[in-house]
Amino acid sequence: MKLALLGEHADLAPILAAVLSSGRHSIRWAACVSDATAAAARTAERLSRWEALLSIDQLEAVLVVGAQEETQQAARQLAAQQIPLILVPATAMGSAFLYELSLIRDDMRVPLFPFFPSRRHRLVSEIQHALHARTWGKPLQISFERQTPGGPRVELAECNHRLLWDLDLLRQIGGAYNQITAFRAGAEFASVISESVTFAGPSIPESSWTITGSDAATWTLTVRCERGELRLTGRDGMILDALRTPASTLDGDNDDLATAICDELDQIESTIEGRTLDDGWSELVREMESVEATHQSIRRRRTIDLLHEPTSERNLFKTQMSALGCGVLMFTLLLVVLVLIIGQAFDLGDTAMKLLRALCFAPLFLYLLLQFLMILTRPSADERVGESPISQRPDAND
Repeated sequence: MKLALLGEHADLAPILAAVLSSGRHSIRWAACVSDATAAAARTAERLSRWEALLSIDQLEAVLVVGAQEETQQAARQLAAQQIPLILVPATAMGSAFLYELSLIRDDMRVPLFPFFPSRRHRLVSEIQHALHARTWGKPLQISFERQTPGGPRVELAECNHRLLWDLDLLRQIGGAYNQITAFRAGAEFASVISESVTFAGPSIPESSWTITGSDAATWTLTVRCERGELRLTGRDGMILDALRTPASTLDGDNDDLATAICDELDQIESTIEGRTLDDGWSELVREMESVEATHQSIRRRRTIDLLHEPTSERNLFKTQMSALGCGVLMFTLLLVVLVLIIGQAFDLGDTAMKLLRALCFAPLFLYLLLQFLMILTRPSADERVGESPISQRPDAND
């Protein structure tokens, strides 16, 4: 697959290395990149302006990284030209940007892919297989403990970034969470001593995520089952070290990550060639909403319930009309009271009063007429394609 690179990202190095060594995919063009990134993507032609990507006929997909304004503007324009995008997720992108791309995706039928290589990792597949087969019984609880270097305090931007990536792994193993409870210890300016988040949902095991400062960048994911524990360990750079089960230990190697990255690109290429929208885009939107919901949970000091509804012109229309309906009802009530007062204070005659009464209810009748425009709005692509792959997993709802 012939790719173009757009933007900068802290976790880009292993992705570039895997693509360059694969022989199955290649990065042919690069835009909005630094000198260091341009040197790392040695097979790519560096473009002075991203607009040049719009005129390249051989371009099959664009790897979008980072959250700079220029990168986001380029991503919107490329998606509008029906060029498939592969997004390396970053919390700085924000849900508003993802909503904009969702509307373009629904309108232009262009596939958009979140890029989480850990989904294809051999050790993650082993955990999923064991949980699906109930090898160690039903999963009871999942915990994710991460240590990040840099001293006793952790920047909030680092917390959000790591949570987004770790949450995707938790959802792959645990299921689709819709209840979030977050807590921060030692919050001061833009840093904390630790942050803890609890995820829950119907008929799935509760999961907890914790991040603290440390000297080393390590993490441990523990799945507690009825007959033992599964423990997955890893490091920064998307490296997975080992999977320990009650029966054995599986060690990761240096080729596992590169294989997972290429397998993810293979799946993306297959989806593009199949011309479908089964791209898993809604999962990224939900995960970004979940990260942002942690801020609400901390501010309100309570559990946040997420009601996931695909973003589309239809849903936006419904939201706007609901808000408008409340205003119309209040306005109609005030007009009725005003007409009654005028009728008592002045002798206007029957004809004038009938006209005033009709004018009172005219906004309400107009609003009800506008409801028929719902027929003209299209459902989102996610509603047409169906549920996400995670929600369809047999073990997600057992």
